[in-house]
Amino acid sequence: GSPYRVAVLEGVFPSLPDFWRHYPVAHACLRASQLVWPSMEREMRPERHAARVVGTPDVLIIQGETDPFTPPEHGERVLRAMNGRARAELWVLPGVEHTFAYRDQKVAYAGRVVPFLRSALRGS
Repeated sequence: GSPYRVAVLEGVFPSLPDFWRHYPVAHACLRASQLVWPSMEREMRPERHAARVVGTPDVLIIQGETDPFTPPEHGERVLRAMNGRARAELWVLPGVEHTFAYRDQKVAYAGRVVPFLRSALRGS
């Protein structure tokens, strides 16, 4: 089983190449490492691990609508990869950039995350 019963994930990305494409040097190093040790990067893909979630945890994925690094499509891919293995939902916040959901929308964030955690942890 999984050690996690609940998770709030903000700004998720499906794979390192998807995220690091914005950082040319890091992306080039990652691509070079794939030639030397191809399984390393594959084993670190959140999308791949999402497909192996066990224990049906409650998961809230938060993506900023204007996030250039981890756009909503990244959260959608991770959500699809879970394929019912988690009670997961995606929340896209309008006008929010990368990992600024709480900073930019404190009231909405608290109004969504706190009840989500209370509900998920109530059954623990």
